[in-house]
Amino acid sequence: MKLQLAHAAPRAGQPLAAPPKLASGDWLAAATLAASNLLIFGWGAGRLGFYYDDGGWMSSLPSAGLRGLWTITRNYVPGRNLHVLLQYAIYKLAGDPAAHLAQLHLIQSAVDGLAAAAFFLLLRRLLVPATAALLAAGLFSFWPIHGETHFWLPATPQNQLTTLFVIAFCWTTLEMIRSQRGFSARRWWLALLDAGVFLFALFTYDQVLFVLALLIAGRVATAILRRWSDRWRFASIHLFYLAAIALYAWVKLRIVPGKAPSLTPDAWRLLHENILGTLASTFGKPWLLHVAPFFQTVTSTDWVLAAVAALALAAVAIALLPRVHAPRPSVFVLLLALLFYIAAYLPIWLWYISPRHHYLPSLGLFATGGVGLGWLLKCIRFRVIQLFLVLLFGAGTCFFAAADRGESRTWETSFTAKKQLFAEIRPDLEGKNVLALDEFPLSLGSAYLILPHDALFGPGLFYGRSFSLPPG
Repeated sequence: MKLQLAHAAPRAGQPLAAPPKLASGDWLAAATLAASNLLIFGWGAGRLGFYYDDGGWMSSLPSAGLRGLWTITRNYVPGRNLHVLLQYAIYKLAGDPAAHLAQLHLIQSAVDGLAAAAFFLLLRRLLVPATAALLAAGLFSFWPIHGETHFWLPATPQNQLTTLFVIAFCWTTLEMIRSQRGFSARRWWLALLDAGVFLFALFTYDQVLFVLALLIAGRVATAILRRWSDRWRFASIHLFYLAAIALYAWVKLRIVPGKAPSLTPDAWRLLHENILGTLASTFGKPWLLHVAPFFQTVTSTDWVLAAVAALALAAVAIALLPRVHAPRPSVFVLLLALLFYIAAYLPIWLWYISPRHHYLPSLGLFATGGVGLGWLLKCIRFRVIQLFLVLLFGAGTCFFAAADRGESRTWETSFTAKKQLFAEIRPDLEGKNVLALDEFPLSLGSAYLILPHDALFGPGLFYGRSFSLPPG
């Protein structure tokens, strides 16, 4: 099986070489990544349901008119205002969320696949060899430490879509640096796209702040150090971006501590504890303790699904093994990936770490791995050893995907318990305005069961609008 690959030699004296044109093999790899994500995370979508914080959104947003939507958006957590609009758009795309929970989870799975495909294509633009880029993107897709981004519905706009916006901003950054033209009149579409993904990323979720600042600083520094003819004009245009970041920082500093990432008197203590916690959760025993329970719920069907996804990715990766001379990934790319990894954690290290907070930084983590694997494959001259490495990474992908399927079963079981509870207590709720749960478990594994606002929104979502609690 031969797939077309395009490579370009790096320019002398340039930190980044001219990008290769994406060829048929690249697009096949991106499509395989998207399909694998949809398979792993979309299977059983009708049984996933809704969980904590979902009920409030599903009860208020779908029926909100323009004035109500504006009120909700304006009064939401400062700096995350666009999260409301994105969640509203997803609800409108799927239909009434209470009646279309499966569609919502399929949309979430599709966005998962889109993010993985976009990450792969970004690595290719950074001259990471196709095989290494595909294997790294596959591991990123199924890394189980950020599992709740696949099963908790509000994670779609706040984690997945913001990550997509950041990837797009990385792409527009590369385009402007490599073209050395920046915001030229003939590329007005690039300027609009660049500003749009920047603002949507910044004002949807807190975690992107330092990543965007890093990219902006890198763009301006590159323009000045490489002595672009229009470097001062290019730098002055970025005052818009810097002003947006300054406004955002000012808004966040006014937030009451505990409501979102903010500076507090014990910031240094939190920073130290969260850095150590991140390292342990990524490379230490806590990672194993987090993942091991998922395998207790994995079924034979789940293993088959994981094997299908992993084999598909491994087959394409083998087909993309370089048969011709390919450029070596730049040390600059490795440094950029490491800086990205740190910058993506900084806001969270000042707050607290949830599984979803590992999603954005994992781009930097697996980009680093992709560069390293690219170097390794380039140094190895024996094809048998190259094939062994690809199969080894494929086995890791299968292991990760199986863990994701196990976590999916946990979320399914949690929602089943929620549905059963509300089915049993419906007769007791008629005419009542209080629901008290005594000794009901808060969570099942990693999945939340019943929280106080479930008592407020649950009956209406399960029983429909005909059922209503009395005011009070």
